[in-house]
Amino acid sequence: MRKRILLITIIIIFTFIASCLAKDISREEAEGRLTICAGRTMWFDKHSALEWSISYREEAQPFKRMSPEVYKELKEESELFYSLYSKLQNLEKSTIGIIDFDNKIIVVNNQDSSSVNIPCRTYSNMLRLFTSLTFLTSDPFDSEESEQEIYDIKHGKMHIGFNREQATLCWGRPEKNNKTTTSNGTREQWIYNIGVDATYLYLDNGNVTGWQN
Repeated sequence: MRKRILLITIIIIFTFIASCLAKDISREEAEGRLTICAGRTMWFDKHSALEWSISYREEAQPFKRMSPEVYKELKEESELFYSLYSKLQNLEKSTIGIIDFDNKIIVVNNQDSSSVNIPCRTYSNMLRLFTSLTFLTSDPFDSEESEQEIYDIKHGKMHIGFNREQATLCWGRPEKNNKTTTSNGTREQWIYNIGVDATYLYLDNGNVTGWQN
């Protein structure tokens, strides 16, 4: 009996969450929150977009059997963010162009004058483009970095001596961070692609000292 009550409770909770996820915001709310983004300069972070895509795929799994509609919506949204990974230029200055609320399309203008049309299925999707940390709102680079370092970071080439911020921009946030603190300071092991093809990045006191595949 207790198991049946527990099962029913779980189903009710998941159904409630699924209904909340499935509910789209109104056009008026989307316009009120997104109109100010038109013409704004932003920097696309491909690592955050990919991470967001993966997290949505994982979030969709529990609802796959219970609500096909919600699962489909989450899957389409993850594919939307994954598509940005290849369409937009990583860490390059972009300008948010036209925001078409009728057709749910956002136009992003790249620095090289090319444009990318981002179709969104819902108003919620449009809003999440700017609330998921997919776009950085300030220049991630400063005057201390050379042109070569900036180029390498944008193309995922790690350097010995990179600080935590530079390493994160270069490879993204690690899946796991093993941290050891001693009298000599703090040593970190950042792990990417946990499994057979794992990559290990080592930092001493906040600076990259090496990596291992």
